[in-house]
Amino acid sequence: MLPLLNINSASVIGWLESAAAQQWIVGILLVLLFISFIKEWMPVEITALTGTAVLMLTGILSTRDVLSSFANSGPLTVVCMFILSASLERTGLIGDLSKLFNKVAKGRELTALLVITLGAFMVSPFVNNTPVVVILMPIVLAFCRDHNIAASKLLIPLSYATILGGTCSVVGTSTNVVVLGQVQKLGYDGIQMFTVTPMGLIYAAAGLLYLWTLGRKWLPSRPTLSTMLPGGIQRDFLLQVRIPADSPTSAPLPST
Repeated sequence: MLPLLNINSASVIGWLESAAAQQWIVGILLVLLFISFIKEWMPVEITALTGTAVLMLTGILSTRDVLSSFANSGPLTVVCMFILSASLERTGLIGDLSKLFNKVAKGRELTALLVITLGAFMVSPFVNNTPVVVILMPIVLAFCRDHNIAASKLLIPLSYATILGGTCSVVGTSTNVVVLGQVQKLGYDGIQMFTVTPMGLIYAAAGLLYLWTLGRKWLPSRPTLSTMLPGGIQRDFLLQVRIPADSPTSAPLPST
């Protein structure tokens, strides 16, 4: 216990400000956050905020550093992409896409695979890839349920097609948007909307070709609960009303 009594606050602060100590803290924190994300000990946003709070308490991040991230154009662009995707759904465009998809696919799995991957690939460079999957997923699930097709045969290619398409532009993926914001913060120029498109198209073509040939053969056959349940299920609801004993037996009708 005597060595511990000799430790003062100045030595602790000096140790925390050293580069070696900060590297150890960040490394251990990353491991703990990664485990927390996997085990789901807390909600994702709470876990992320906890990690940020630890970095602020140890002095690795300042208040200015944390607040400046909210002023970055990257997160704001991602938010705008989600708003755009929500507007597409509320305007009824998703329903029209569903009808068009069923009309073109005609119940054939290979045709549906080609249509859904090409469609997701062409949209993803202009809309964030996560909302694209969210929008197209109900269409794919309904198609699989109506034609008795395992949902994994189309959902997995849909996810990969959106990733391949999203990496063909700066705004296609959240990662590219955040990287662009950091590059601009460091003072570098020259990255435009389609600067990464030439390289993206090369490996996107290879990835789509693989999904249509060898990858299609190795896809697992895993049905989901939504595809096993028939569409348009009639549901019966039970409504309970509690009337206190001191309630009036009748109430006057509202005047018109």
